[in-house]
Amino acid sequence: MGGSTTSRLVIPSCQGILDCFNNKLSRYYRNESFCCLQGEPDNLMLLALFSFIYLNPESAVAPATWKFQLSFFKKYIGYTGGGKSYDLPTRMRKASEVKCMWNYENIENVMNISFSADAKTVTIESMYFALLIKHMAQFKGEKNKWGKKVSSGKSMYSSMVFASILKERNIPAVEITIELVKLIERRGPLMITENAHISIQALIERCPNLYRQVQGAAEVKEKNRIVKNAVLKSMELLKTQTDIFEHFESLTVTLPEKFSISKENQIIIEYFRRSC
Repeated sequence: MGGSTTSRLVIPSCQGILDCFNNKLSRYYRNESFCCLQGEPDNLMLLALFSFIYLNPESAVAPATWKFQLSFFKKYIGYTGGGKSYDLPTRMRKASEVKCMWNYENIENVMNISFSADAKTVTIESMYFALLIKHMAQFKGEKNKWGKKVSSGKSMYSSMVFASILKERNIPAVEITIELVKLIERRGPLMITENAHISIQALIERCPNLYRQVQGAAEVKEKNRIVKNAVLKSMELLKTQTDIFEHFESLTVTLPEKFSISKENQIIIEYFRRSC
């Protein structure tokens, strides 16, 4: 257990669960997303735990229950010891307090988590994770927007973001990077005159930590600075913490001249085709 040489996040891209790790239903994709997190979650930790569980199915010990060594999870997200890695159990326990919603119904805890007496073994119980995996499996054998058939036994998700991105300190930039990758894969092939795009306003609404930082800033100038710094850092992360440029020919990302919060200020993405 522990993954391949380059550990990757599992970012669901099936219809209905595009926003399952966002903290609110986005009005931009409300018809497609029927599950989401509630409150102020550590959405990246939950995504990391889900990804690890999905990629290590042998960790399942009962329906909706998984058990694994904490050291394997640390290795998966790139923590080899010391520093922030010592905070992982606390952060994982905190993430278990997050509420979630499935199919517009009851709001419940996203998971229960416990540790062995020596804190080396983790047990997670999560119906939310189990429902996500079950929903994703329904798409096996179908073709995505790129005409690629989803392999039997697998399902639709993006694996272009490296798990090591979770070590980045600029959390809003990590969220933006993930959202841009989701946007590109969701958009599908582009005609000659088409592009994929998202406004600064929509991007903020889709990134929980960025949203909270912007809301917490008193001055408009400070809000714009927060957005600009996060977006510029995400451009770096797209190159260093994803391999999306290897998959899309002539991929270019054009930033707006201004980073003020507006529908008019948009990030424009263009590419020729998916090469692999």
